[in-house]
Amino acid sequence: MREKKISKELSSPKKIGANTPTANMHLLSRRACNLIGRSHVRIGAHCSIRPSTHSVFSAFSAFSVRQHHVAAIVIGAGPAGIGAVGNLMEHLPKNAGKIAWIDPEFRAGRLWGYSDVPSNTAVRLFLDYARAIKPLREISEAAQGDAVRALEALPQEQTCPLRYAASMLELLSDGLAQQGSVERLQGNASGLNWNSPASHWEVRYSPEHSAARKKLTSPIVVYCTGSSPATVKIDLPESQQPPTIPLVTALMPGALNQWLAQSQKHDFTVGVIGASHSAIIILMNLIQLAQAEYPRLRVRWFARSPELKYAVPQDGWILYDNTGLKGLAAEFARKNLDGHKLETSEAGKVVTRVDCSGGAEAESAAIADGALQCDAMVHAVGFNRNPFPGDGQVWQTFNHSTGTFTDSETGLPMLGVYGAGIAFPEKIVDPAGNVEYGVGFWKFMRFLKRVTPDWVERVYGKDK
Repeated sequence: MREKKISKELSSPKKIGANTPTANMHLLSRRACNLIGRSHVRIGAHCSIRPSTHSVFSAFSAFSVRQHHVAAIVIGAGPAGIGAVGNLMEHLPKNAGKIAWIDPEFRAGRLWGYSDVPSNTAVRLFLDYARAIKPLREISEAAQGDAVRALEALPQEQTCPLRYAASMLELLSDGLAQQGSVERLQGNASGLNWNSPASHWEVRYSPEHSAARKKLTSPIVVYCTGSSPATVKIDLPESQQPPTIPLVTALMPGALNQWLAQSQKHDFTVGVIGASHSAIIILMNLIQLAQAEYPRLRVRWFARSPELKYAVPQDGWILYDNTGLKGLAAEFARKNLDGHKLETSEAGKVVTRVDCSGGAEAESAAIADGALQCDAMVHAVGFNRNPFPGDGQVWQTFNHSTGTFTDSETGLPMLGVYGAGIAFPEKIVDPAGNVEYGVGFWKFMRFLKRVTPDWVERVYGKDK
């Protein structure tokens, strides 16, 4: 999507103003009044940033809305949202005000949905996340006999079921909610509007199970809104499309067993698209179910190459750290699936690999042809970022190095709007020159620790 120019002065962090918060915001207000009035930024099909509070939020006039000003707004309460709140607590000026934290559930993001799935992260990295910054470290150290202690009792260099990590996140989330500087708001955020006279952003907040509305205002908004499973378009008429087994169902052995039991078919073929961590876990689940309960279950595995990619430790770094197989998935793949192993392993009695190499056209044709022979399909092809709350679209100008969004015309960062987490991950170039995006608890935390001080300084100045 396109954004029109705000102004070079508003976009550039070098021209924000004096070092004190008050002078900084007054100067920004004057510049915004003079400059932003000549343009607006298009965020989505129904959402624009304009120099007036009457653009996106014109609906506020239809009902009573309470306005509440805060030091920062964080949207999302998964691992990135928790990390963002903790890092802002460390770096915001002492008297700046509260952090408003918005999420529909505050239950560790999507993680509980994958509670029995083995992680591809070593246990010690979950603990490193919980100890990385003072607010989280104090919470984890104060709790006794809890989720943190359970992680400490596990082998530190091995992986674990994600329920351990989900329990830890809930502990940290609840602990942050007890802090006087955090206001946890259970509900949904929508819309984003720049109010130039007041020099702040406006976000609408709708509490769960309530008709009340609140307009939150702040100079900083951080999106940690997460991602949802992606799917592949299968080039078949609707009537020939096999049903889809949801990714979360296929990753959980018990849920997958129930799904298959409901089919009431003796001969059942499942197609699995993908060759990364999720796909391998799903193949493991299907093979185990075929061996234990469904002897006539068969799997067609759609993969671009018979050779799989693994995370490989190097001297002080890991090759394919973000895209290679790790842990239990890597062990299973090496023994049963990789290369010619599939032809001779027990897995080969259940799984048939479908060659999807040769480019996009050949891949699409192979999936369509193979899908005709399947009773159901699982798409294990990664995740797509969720839309911005209230938009239906997402800015396409995210800077994966700074966590900022960019004015597409000036090429300069937009002031006060930031992103992190699986929807907005850090770009990483390893020593071999491979470009990947950092997804994982510790990687989100490492990114936030690096960029949050700059986010705050851009808005509040150096003297905090």
